[in-house]
Amino acid sequence: MSGGIPYVISLKAVSSASSFSRSSAVGGKVPRSAPRACSAGVAILAAVSPLTLPAIITFLELLVILSLSLAQFSSSTQIQTTFYQCLSTLQSPNTFFTPTNPNFTTLLNTTAENLRCLMPSYPRPQAIFTPLNESHVQTAVICAKKLGIHLRFRSGGHDYEGISYTSAMDPPFVIVDMSKMRAVNVDLNDNSVWVEAGATTGELYYRVAENSSTHGIAAGLCTSLGIGGHITGGAYGSMMRKYGLGVDNALDAKIVNADGKILDRASMGEDVFWAIRGGGGGSYGVIVSWKLKLVPVPSTVTVFNVPRTLEQGATKILYKWQQVASNFDDDLFVRVFINPSDISNTTKRTISTTYNALFLGGVDRLLAIMNSSFPELGLLKSDCSEVSWLESVMFIAGFPTTVPTTFLLTGKPTFLNYFKAKSDFVKHPIPETGLEGIWKRLLKEDQPLMIWNPYGGMMGRIPESATPFPHRNGVLFKIQYVNSWSVPEKEAMKKHYKWIRMFYKYMGQYVSINPREAYVNYRDLDLGMNDKNGDNTSFVKASSWGRRYFKDNFMRLVKVKTEFDPDNFFRHEQSIPILPGKSDSCELFERKLLEFPARKYGQIRIIKVKVKIKVKEKVEKLVLLVIHLPQVKGRVQDYEPQQEVFHPWTSYHTDIQNMFQKVPELLNPYSNHQNLYYHTHQPHNHHCFHATCNNHWYYLLLKLKQQEASDIRKFLKLSIHYCILFQFLECSKEEKIPGLITAFAAAKSSPCPSSEVTDIET
Repeated sequence: MSGGIPYVISLKAVSSASSFSRSSAVGGKVPRSAPRACSAGVAILAAVSPLTLPAIITFLELLVILSLSLAQFSSSTQIQTTFYQCLSTLQSPNTFFTPTNPNFTTLLNTTAENLRCLMPSYPRPQAIFTPLNESHVQTAVICAKKLGIHLRFRSGGHDYEGISYTSAMDPPFVIVDMSKMRAVNVDLNDNSVWVEAGATTGELYYRVAENSSTHGIAAGLCTSLGIGGHITGGAYGSMMRKYGLGVDNALDAKIVNADGKILDRASMGEDVFWAIRGGGGGSYGVIVSWKLKLVPVPSTVTVFNVPRTLEQGATKILYKWQQVASNFDDDLFVRVFINPSDISNTTKRTISTTYNALFLGGVDRLLAIMNSSFPELGLLKSDCSEVSWLESVMFIAGFPTTVPTTFLLTGKPTFLNYFKAKSDFVKHPIPETGLEGIWKRLLKEDQPLMIWNPYGGMMGRIPESATPFPHRNGVLFKIQYVNSWSVPEKEAMKKHYKWIRMFYKYMGQYVSINPREAYVNYRDLDLGMNDKNGDNTSFVKASSWGRRYFKDNFMRLVKVKTEFDPDNFFRHEQSIPILPGKSDSCELFERKLLEFPARKYGQIRIIKVKVKIKVKEKVEKLVLLVIHLPQVKGRVQDYEPQQEVFHPWTSYHTDIQNMFQKVPELLNPYSNHQNLYYHTHQPHNHHCFHATCNNHWYYLLLKLKQQEASDIRKFLKLSIHYCILFQFLECSKEEKIPGLITAFAAAKSSPCPSSEVTDIET
């Protein structure tokens, strides 16, 4: 073979290899210098060595990969160098770690709760910075903003999706690890405690008990949670029915904003202080410390663990627990662990339900309450232990009685595994048939776990809008789903992901709807996430998880974010978005709709609006019924991530009938009941509703007096081109619906450059 032929073919090989490498490169971007380096390598190769084709292709692929690796290494080195130089004014040794540092991996892994997020397929930080005080955090934020470096903040590493120490987004990032900021200052005279973000709940509890045996903190059950992030999501614990959540007992905070300023409650303002108490971490600033209220606890409390299997009547006992647990005395907290277990001396498995409880009082009063309200459990005095409040913390967290309370000062986690978790809120008891369906599915998996936490008590007396955490009155209990495995293999992860997603789908019939609520501190990226490029966040896209986590509080969180961090410096996969700009007409329209009051017909929310639309200098006036069906479009991960399915309108048939009975009252004088129709789309027509919008709105354009349906249809076709109200789908041409057009909301990505919504009112 001549020397010229391999050269030509090799160039094609380089092109192929480059394409492959570009798609697999970090961030999907290749520096411009990379192709030139590859071409130079080919020219040299062709000139000096007439190798065989396979050898040349292999060598060229290596050259391309090496070139890209060097480019990425150069980029990483630049980030590390510039950030380190900017931080150098701090004069603090042993606070900045890069991947070449022998302590880097140990530090990264130390407080990473979910081993799944440490697998090789997950991105690693370019560096880790461990500030020693508030001024260090300020400098880190100022430097990162100046240099355009993306930051992640970790206090305890318990984020279920690992977003405090890894990323599902493209931009390279640096971790600000708060683990060296863990001071705890107890003030019994003020009945409060200041605690830095890096301290764990266990350390906090120990220091409080060290000062007083009759004071405690209403916060988490797990003792290795970092206080900084824990409180931002709500912070529930075994005294929630007595005193509420951690956010309900937060008195003050110190936060570093995007300008590097330290603000307390007075200087940040009540709106921001409201937002950081339950609105989730990483959206508004860096929490450096919290001031929490001390709550009174008895010098002696009572705890118990009582297991019951299917053979011991677990199904009926748990069915009764659902009916009574939220109505227990406020001093009593009884949660339930549910998991498969082996039957002794057999190869069979059963379901074990373990009742894990804290009672703020003595055993005699506890037995009187249990015998009166929950005799089905059969609690005995021998099942109970009277201990101090701090010892109860150890018991609830699952420590053996032989472990001393001083272990809490180590901040070590009690649970390390590969896992995927989800959450739900239950408002009506799950029937026994539903429980039997749960047992059937749990027995098919290796290590599944459900934890049912009771509500009621103080949780039902605090308004939903008091903090961003909205899951209050009417909730019987919260479900945490955890599926864990012990090997770092992708196939194992895929298998266990599939199971928990299928199980979550099954549970949908028994849990909250409109929206299907979720707990932000059990973060679940299956609910959706911001764009991978990390450049911006979408209000419409964020609504898909925002309403689940925060319900109607989501809109207020967005407004606070827009004002407090208008450049969206603090962002991550599920951070609170800023409001869209004025040019984003479609998003503005949907945002405005979310602010309007709505009438509810079962699962359906309906808003009547008058809209003025300016298209090519012409103003059109329309009357709309805007119908919100929150479950019409939903994501399920039965097989592959981001698979989308549509639920037919028939699932809303009863609610739709009820709604249309009220339509004349809503529409008069615009129309009348006889002229209204609605169309039920069967599954085979689902392609007509294009999967482009995460808000699940249907817009019904009403027939105005003396106006023909054809005129409305004509205007609707015109408005398509400007994305004002509708993405008018092709299937609507085949519908024969006099006086009524049914269409799906405009895609959020449409630019709408030449038109605007000039006015909208209820």
